[in-house]
Amino acid sequence: MKIANHPPIPEPLTVSIGEASRLTGLSAATLWRRHKDGTLPMIRVGGRRLVRLADLRRLVEASEPSPSR
Repeated sequence: MKIANHPPIPEPLTVSIGEASRLTGLSAATLWRRHKDGTLPMIRVGGRRLVRLADLRRLVEASEPSPSR
């Protein structure tokens, strides 16, 4: 049996709040707070609020690591 060589699936440009929460481990409420304080931009497409993956990465990368115990 021959397996077809499929091109890689492109990474999405945006994700829903729920998906952003799943990807980061942060609650949806925390993501909304970061949006309200200006640290996480969101876009509106139709009736949906979406987060750009680039902005989500920037939020996580800008976070300070917690100290070791």
